[in-house]
Amino acid sequence: MRPCHQHLLRVASTPGWSPALGYRSHTIAPLPGCPTSSITFPSGGFRGTKSHGVYPRAVGPLHSSEKDHRHDCRPTAPGRYNSPGSLVIFRPAAIGVAVIFENVGILGLIMALAFFAAVWDAIRHRATLFSEPMTSDGRGRILRLVIFVLLPLSIIFHELGHAAAVKAVGRDVIDFGFFFVYGYVSYNGFGLSPTEQGLIALAGPAVSIVMGLVALAIGWFKPTRTPINFLLLAFGALELANVLIFYPFIDFIGGVGEGGDWHQIYATDTPMIGIPVGIFHVAVLAGAVIAWKSDSIRNGYARRTGQVYRTRSQIGNRSELARIMASAAGVASDRWKHPVELVADAQAGGIQMIVRWQSDGFNRALLIHAPPIDGPDPHIEIHAAIRALDPGLPPYERPLNRVDGKPNVEELARYIRRALDTVDSWDGAVTVN
Repeated sequence: MRPCHQHLLRVASTPGWSPALGYRSHTIAPLPGCPTSSITFPSGGFRGTKSHGVYPRAVGPLHSSEKDHRHDCRPTAPGRYNSPGSLVIFRPAAIGVAVIFENVGILGLIMALAFFAAVWDAIRHRATLFSEPMTSDGRGRILRLVIFVLLPLSIIFHELGHAAAVKAVGRDVIDFGFFFVYGYVSYNGFGLSPTEQGLIALAGPAVSIVMGLVALAIGWFKPTRTPINFLLLAFGALELANVLIFYPFIDFIGGVGEGGDWHQIYATDTPMIGIPVGIFHVAVLAGAVIAWKSDSIRNGYARRTGQVYRTRSQIGNRSELARIMASAAGVASDRWKHPVELVADAQAGGIQMIVRWQSDGFNRALLIHAPPIDGPDPHIEIHAAIRALDPGLPPYERPLNRVDGKPNVEELARYIRRALDTVDSWDGAVTVN
């Protein structure tokens, strides 16, 4: 039987699928006259997708003097393929992931739709997209741009890194593909040493890591407007998380076949690449965890992105003060002569409780307010307000008391009870007029 396929090597980006089941996979390119269109197998063995009902079987070189391997088109059992001296069977741990990523064409279509939807949404809101201060809608819109536009586009640069490494070792790029959720670069890899193939595999993640670090550096050390800072910091963090956490995880559980980038980088036959990269890999992840636990880093991120950050102790103090104010208001109004309504009102950096009731034809209220708890002068203020039931008349407001420091429940309850009696005793008609 005449040979009808020849080997190529293919390097792809996360997550891989036929026509790139693995980041380093054997692509069987058809020769004229072969009834099979194109089938891809991961390196280290042969497994592929069905094409025209034929599953090829590797039979090794026709002659020992040939420089490249050729294969016939005889069918064999699905999911298992013979290669010279090896038998490869799908790993059970990877079956579920393989099923997901073998439907990557559908995932690519969904991502493409999300890509254009995010772009169109950004165009529609371009006048306010990078306006300050950022709203929750604006923050969400920028985050969608990062996830559905910038991260997919970064795959192109990831693959260009592979392509540059292929050229650096003296080989030509035969094919290049981009499908929104993954990409690939094909090249003739026969005759390359494991180190050269490891360097080609490393080039893509290296480009992704550089892009993430550069985005973080610009957003952190050269901050501009808060929406731009947020875009840069979000992209940098997600790009690094994708290339250093998600991609290696999918690779090592078999989601991209046997030849993903990280499989090749950490291969046992390339320790001069795997060991230093592993040290760097662990150091970056450990540094990220330590940095995110730092109050100064979190505060710096909040300042650059227009948010308010509070330390754990501040959050604890705020929660404790809110509990004291709510409890004191409840104690003071318990069994009082009028039914009251207690309302917690969130303030920017502060806390406020409102006590409302009606008497003698007027709406009356106490506003128990604590300014930002990390300020230089911690205290609690009690203000009074009275308003006629007729909505056309203006309210009357005035401060009543100030409690310095952080009082306990019983002390604050006494202040609130005296304020309730005082405001309820006001002659509404005289006071409002």
